[in-house]
Amino acid sequence: MAREAECTTFSVTFGPGEMGIDADWELGRVTRVYSGGQAERHGLKVGMVFKSIDSTIYDENLLDEKIEGNMDYEVTLDLRDQCFCRRKIQGRYCCLRCGPVIARWKCWSMCCIISYILACPLIFFAMHFLQYPGNFEGDFHIKGATRSNYVASRSDGKHMQGMKLPITSVNNSKQAPVIFFGGNGQGMSGAARDAEMLLINIMTATNAFQFQAFPTAYRGYAPNSGWVTQAGLTTDAMDFLDHALNSTHGSQDGRALLAGWSMGAGVAMQLAAARPDKIAGLIVFSPWSTLRTESLNIAGGLGHLIWPWIWLSEIWDSVAAVSSLPADIPVAVISAGHDLVIPNWEHRRVFEASKASHKWWIPTPGAGHGDLNLEVSQNIDQVSQWMQASWERVQVFGKCKGNGTSDPHLEVASSWPGLLGDALAQLPITFMT
Repeated sequence: MAREAECTTFSVTFGPGEMGIDADWELGRVTRVYSGGQAERHGLKVGMVFKSIDSTIYDENLLDEKIEGNMDYEVTLDLRDQCFCRRKIQGRYCCLRCGPVIARWKCWSMCCIISYILACPLIFFAMHFLQYPGNFEGDFHIKGATRSNYVASRSDGKHMQGMKLPITSVNNSKQAPVIFFGGNGQGMSGAARDAEMLLINIMTATNAFQFQAFPTAYRGYAPNSGWVTQAGLTTDAMDFLDHALNSTHGSQDGRALLAGWSMGAGVAMQLAAARPDKIAGLIVFSPWSTLRTESLNIAGGLGHLIWPWIWLSEIWDSVAAVSSLPADIPVAVISAGHDLVIPNWEHRRVFEASKASHKWWIPTPGAGHGDLNLEVSQNIDQVSQWMQASWERVQVFGKCKGNGTSDPHLEVASSWPGLLGDALAQLPITFMT
């Protein structure tokens, strides 16, 4: 206790006459130290508080007597009561409403910690809706597409909407199931359009492959409602994979081809890691290495402003997912050379992490994040090589007469009250995990 008192108090001897300070004399708190005065020579600082005079508890009248007297006197000051605010609370000073007088560094630390904690829920929801903005592209008619809905049986039993789009040139042709996951902000129509572009390019170039494409909208992306999580989207994708196989040839046998762009590449790789035995081949466009890395580096690195809260974001580790795949699954990574959304060095990380015995690195200089048609058309030979290697692994194929019957997709917006309920239900789970 004596050592603690030495560390928190300051004793000096003053002579009679002016001390060289201004103070709140009632409280004994130093508010100003004048240059050249006794106080400055003795090392007094603003914020110190008089505690005693000649071992007697500080009193304003006693100090006046000593100043006007003719003898030296000893003053003891408390160092712990230094503060930078001047608001009184019950005769004492506080620091930015933090409570009783405390040291400045303690006050700032307390304010920062409280502000950080209070900001966490706000940052969490802001980050979530920026990372998963929903289907803002909207949905539109895709010629030849039919509804192909499924049930999220592995999670909450929700009925989910999807599409089926035959890509054929010959009736009763042998067709492989292809699941295509679209990019962020897309619905199932946008994913269907990109899948159609990819597969028609391959079919035209080779005249050998026919497909049944299966796009869907993510949970939380109209017309499918719900709260977006990595686990939720992965289990939905597993249910959609079962549905695609069964819809193609009436059984769970065989394997499906898997493709994805941007966010869809992340979903595709998580599905492949979860069900590698059911994947014939994997092709991804502009994949992120992790969602956290992509979030920090978006907009020229501006995302680093959220670095203190990045732990609130889910990881979506594509590098770990692709590295876990068996070597016999062919993998192609198509990289946009001028990608301003997901830097192409992230694409390269995914490619280098793959242990596939047959893998293709397919860069397209000058291509932007959404230039899928350009990327495929300029690299159709390599894309076709990937398809040939993957086709041999499908095992069980389906048949379809013609190109299917058109069934326009009607957008059904997500219910905001329902979405808010899902969000509030997810909040305690997020902060407990």
